[in-house]
Amino acid sequence: MSGKNFSEAQMRRYFRRGNYKGAIFLIIVGVLLIGVGFANNVQTLVLVGSAPIVLGFIIIVVLRSRPNDQEYDQWVDRQRALIASSALQKVHMDPGELVREPLSLHGVIPPASDEASPYRDNIYSKKGKDGFHRYSVNVFTYFFPAEHHIAVFSCNVDALDQRAHIEQTSHYFYTDMVGVNTKEGRLQDKKETVTLLLQAFSLRVANGDAIGIGGVVSVKVLNSKNKKSGPKVAFADNEVSKTIQALLMLLRQKKQDQLLQNQWTRPY
Repeated sequence: MSGKNFSEAQMRRYFRRGNYKGAIFLIIVGVLLIGVGFANNVQTLVLVGSAPIVLGFIIIVVLRSRPNDQEYDQWVDRQRALIASSALQKVHMDPGELVREPLSLHGVIPPASDEASPYRDNIYSKKGKDGFHRYSVNVFTYFFPAEHHIAVFSCNVDALDQRAHIEQTSHYFYTDMVGVNTKEGRLQDKKETVTLLLQAFSLRVANGDAIGIGGVVSVKVLNSKNKKSGPKVAFADNEVSKTIQALLMLLRQKKQDQLLQNQWTRPY
């Protein structure tokens, strides 16, 4: 997959939204000092004026090395492909054990959300030029349906700490699973001064527990000024509806198979 590799420092500059104003100011100051130095034949001012100009151009070069929105998206896609290539091995399964193609979800962790607490303040989001939000922590979850159980592999990828992948592997018997949950909640984004509507996904098991994927699969911005326009999508996994529908169909089929098996084995 094409795309550049970016360091953690470059990713940090991407999310911290640095601009060129400081660099341009230094260059202007340097030009003025050099101009005054030449006008008054003061060589010291000419030498002093060259320093902020050089520093300003260094800052511009450093800032230009950060990824743009498209390059960041390509980096995320590349991480997803790398994780997908080894996910089946991580759940200790062979391709022959699968009864259908694996399913996947792409989630994110918004700053100040409950899922962000392990990262403390070292988690960021950025609104791109296309209006969609990017997040420094992406969560990739894969579901591997076998005959009697489903294996789930989840991996958190942090653009600011690229070596520290948080991985989780689980196996659930279909008999212990009772459904799929999607839950919405609200989060106040203090940086953007807007309210976010978050949608989370979880598996519901027989004991009443809801097992989440560790991130949210949809982020919408609530428009308080024009409520008629409805919430604006900031982030969404376009495949989430298909994945949820496929999981529900799989659970229904397995439940029906179990009922039929019980009927055949029931003593008369």
